[in-house]
Amino acid sequence: MTCLIGLELCVFLTHSSKWVRKVQRRCLLAIMNEGTNGMNTYALSVAQVRDMMLEVCDAIIAAEATLAKADRDIGDGDHGIGISLGFSAAKRALTEGAFADVYEVFSTVGKTLISSMGGASGIIFGMMFYAGTKNKTAKAE
Repeated sequence: MTCLIGLELCVFLTHSSKWVRKVQRRCLLAIMNEGTNGMNTYALSVAQVRDMMLEVCDAIIAAEATLAKADRDIGDGDHGIGISLGFSAAKRALTEGAFADVYEVFSTVGKTLISSMGGASGIIFGMMFYAGTKNKTAKAE
């Protein structure tokens, strides 16, 4: 059931709802404004990654009712509440924290989701952010 909810969220997040387009547009603008490093690749600063994740948190928190409805259609209806609690905690951690590198931002979001959401959803969504940060050398962008 939880995997189905995770799949539902991934599908929901990739469709063209207004708030998803807003987050995508802001992330794209942040990347484009950074400029190239000569290899047609772009980098985000620590502040930009933090701001991007704050936008993601706001978007998911705002979608609580929609996610709860999607879960009610196939499950018990508590997914919207759980994920909203997790991303609210992640938003607090991002707002209160000072980050030295981009991996620390993603690690903080992941660990916060794991500790605040509980259940399989907390592990699934938390590891999505945390797993990519393991054994990485600190980077400012």
